[in-house]
Amino acid sequence: MLTVMLSILGLIIGAAVAEEEGLVIGLFVGLAFGMISSLKGRVFELEQVLAKVKKQTLAKTPKQELESKPDIPPEQTESKHVITPKPMNEAYKTQAETAGYVEFIEALTHNEPAKAASVEPTRHTVTATKATAVVPDFGEKLFFKVKNFFTTGNVVVKVGAIVLFFGVAFLLKYAAERSLFPIELRLLIVVAFGIAMLVIGWCLRDERLEYGLILQGAGVGLLYLTVFAASKFYHVLPVAITFAVMLLLVALSGWLAVKQDAKSLAIFGIVGGFLAPVLMSTGGGSHIALFSYYALLNMGILGIAWFKSWRFLNLIGFVFTFIISAAWGYQAYQPENFASTEFFLILFFFFFLAISILFAFKEAPKSKFYVDGTIVFGLPIIAFALQSQLVKPFEYGDAITAVALAVIYLLLAWRLWLPEKKGVRLLAESFLALGITFASLAVPLLLDGRWTAAIWSLEGAALVWIGLRQSHLVSRGFGLLLSIGAGLAFISENHHLVDSVPILNSAFIGMILVSFSALLIAYLYDKYHQNCYQFERELPIATIMVIWGLFWWFVAGMIEIERYVASDYEVKGFILFFSLTTFVQVLLSRLLLWRTITLSFMLFTPMMVLLLISTFIDKRYIGPFEYLGYLVWPTALFIHLLVLKRKQLIWSKTTLGLWHATGLLMLAFIITWVVYDSLSALSMVWKASATAFVLIAIAEIVMRRGKSIAWPINQFKRGYYTWGLLPIMLFLLIWQLFAISSAATTGLIGYIPVLNPLDIAQALVIAVFAGWLWFINKSKETQIIIMPNVFIYGVAAVMSFIWLNTVIARSVHSFAQVPYGIYELMGSTIFQSVTSIVWSVIAMILMSIASKKSTRIFWIVGAGLLALVVLKLFFIDLAGSGTISRIISFLVVGVLMLVIGYLSPLPPKKQINEERIKL
Repeated sequence: MLTVMLSILGLIIGAAVAEEEGLVIGLFVGLAFGMISSLKGRVFELEQVLAKVKKQTLAKTPKQELESKPDIPPEQTESKHVITPKPMNEAYKTQAETAGYVEFIEALTHNEPAKAASVEPTRHTVTATKATAVVPDFGEKLFFKVKNFFTTGNVVVKVGAIVLFFGVAFLLKYAAERSLFPIELRLLIVVAFGIAMLVIGWCLRDERLEYGLILQGAGVGLLYLTVFAASKFYHVLPVAITFAVMLLLVALSGWLAVKQDAKSLAIFGIVGGFLAPVLMSTGGGSHIALFSYYALLNMGILGIAWFKSWRFLNLIGFVFTFIISAAWGYQAYQPENFASTEFFLILFFFFFLAISILFAFKEAPKSKFYVDGTIVFGLPIIAFALQSQLVKPFEYGDAITAVALAVIYLLLAWRLWLPEKKGVRLLAESFLALGITFASLAVPLLLDGRWTAAIWSLEGAALVWIGLRQSHLVSRGFGLLLSIGAGLAFISENHHLVDSVPILNSAFIGMILVSFSALLIAYLYDKYHQNCYQFERELPIATIMVIWGLFWWFVAGMIEIERYVASDYEVKGFILFFSLTTFVQVLLSRLLLWRTITLSFMLFTPMMVLLLISTFIDKRYIGPFEYLGYLVWPTALFIHLLVLKRKQLIWSKTTLGLWHATGLLMLAFIITWVVYDSLSALSMVWKASATAFVLIAIAEIVMRRGKSIAWPINQFKRGYYTWGLLPIMLFLLIWQLFAISSAATTGLIGYIPVLNPLDIAQALVIAVFAGWLWFINKSKETQIIIMPNVFIYGVAAVMSFIWLNTVIARSVHSFAQVPYGIYELMGSTIFQSVTSIVWSVIAMILMSIASKKSTRIFWIVGAGLLALVVLKLFFIDLAGSGTISRIISFLVVGVLMLVIGYLSPLPPKKQINEERIKL
């Protein structure tokens, strides 16, 4: 039936447009559309059947375990929940009711009762599962409505009314072109015909309502068309009378539709009214007349909306009004038409805004889908697009339009948000979202990127707050996008930073507001995370927003310091800024119980280390306490400890220990630098010795007094004793190597062996290093590797032996005037003789102690040293046997060896095990 109707319709339209050729073309086009529509309908029917079969199949008991047992009767295998599928026609109806398309499915089942009834009911044991309805898309909905129109009810009358409508329009056009009758007579005939149809339809409303409504709709459409043509094209009716008559027709059609609850009548009347000027158009005429006529039609729709919630009628008016208006604007609008066009655009906007509100109030008690999204969201978008073309010549036209729309929608949202309007809360939320959207859009249209960023960021935070408080996902998502967009908008303008006022400038304030809103969003997500969906809780949204907010905070502070702080104070400004920021974060984390804000704590200490190193490298700084450093660095170290105290229960002990060790090293570095800087007037010997003295003192304080300091040293022993002192000890060992290369001449009192500051410092380094090895080796908590005591003694002995030879070398250099160099000293007979004698004395002391203590190992070490002396005498000292120093060395060493052999014999082997135990 649909195919036949579309073929006839195509034939009529084709003949009207292009006579004989158009008749054939129109016939085939109509036929093609009819076949396509029929095939699409059939495909949809098959899809519905397939979906129903799938649901029944999937609902069966897994693996059909009960049916697979042959020895159990089928009756005993059935579950308590046994579902007998309905016949196919009933299944269609149930599914259609679930999806909201009852009319179409009823028509479908009406057409094929035999097929549906032929389906045999089959009993299956299934799990009681609720089937999910397949909801058609927009194209399918439109197809259903068209097919419903042409396949249900009195199809012949409907098509006949349409054909008659086109026929009358073409008749009027034909008569006008050929002047067959006086225009007044022609118009009166059509008016009489339309009134006759209207009266007949009204009289048949009780007997044959559907037929009567179609006639009434066609009659109203004809009257619309005739009155419009009489005024615009034939000028037989004054404009005032025309508008009055049309107003009466609008009221009449609306009254008839509401009175008889006839949506089809209203649709026929409205469609006819909108098509009249299109069909009768000659390309000329006044746009004011056209828009005034459409305003009257929309007034009728508004009147009907006051009584009935007919969504399709509202959509027809919305689509016709703005499509035809946009088409006219594209083809004929001129700037001189602005005032009149603007008036009608605003009027149409308020018409459909009121219609969307009335529809929501009518539908809210009956359905949860009471917001007509097409009009609610489509209206401002289309209106703004058209308005932007009208105000293009004005500088801030778009911005003013956006502000006006924002004000309108925010006021409506506020009014609908009142407690007595609780039933339309979704509409209020929709208006709120639109208001915020247009307010956000107005900002970049009116201001530069920096202020846009600031305002968008605040709006984003507000939207997230609303979305979290009301569990509204869309608001939260839009707020997050605004916050990110705020930063991007600011980046697009960052090359315009030309403000000359520190802090109170748009650049700094903009970045601070972006930062503040991002941090506020992070806090809100932490606080109201229970209001989020599961997938949101799994995403690190709060963490990302904290990072985003802190990024803008630090960028803002660093740019401001770089621009307005003197270069000598720049680094100290950075240190103070980071320190105070971290202090504020500590306070916020405690007051607000906000853990996410402490993410940057991990970066604070490394940042301080980098700034300390940069200060040390910078040649402008002689010491760390210059340029307010005496205030900045103690503050930074205090906050460093405060951060570690705050994170004590959150970070791992290893991490805390490493960060405590880093703080100790920073303190040692700063104190050492200060002392070194204070001795700048003295020689390098004094400054180098002072450096070692400071580090030795720090190490001794930590090892000796650490036990009495419960927090932090005693609580993080490995952090302080091991990782904190290890770099200090390594530095002291490197310092020891460099110190050996120095002659230790003080420049004041010359060189005094052993009592020289460098000799003393070296000796103390040996003592503190050996003491540190022994200290950390006592406990597993501080051990690096397990070291036997003999190893520690051996390290100390080797270092002491090197130190003693260094003292000898410096003494020979100072008193014998031998240049202090390895080749010069090795070639000095005095140095060789003194070292031979000293080594022999050391060997004698070791072997004497070994004999008295019966310690065989000491004796062996002494004997080995003595053997080294002998080798040295014959291979090195013998080269200078003619000199008095070499002679003395041979004599003294020989006598000492005789004494050693007599007084210190080798201890027996039985003492070895006891020696190992003692060591």
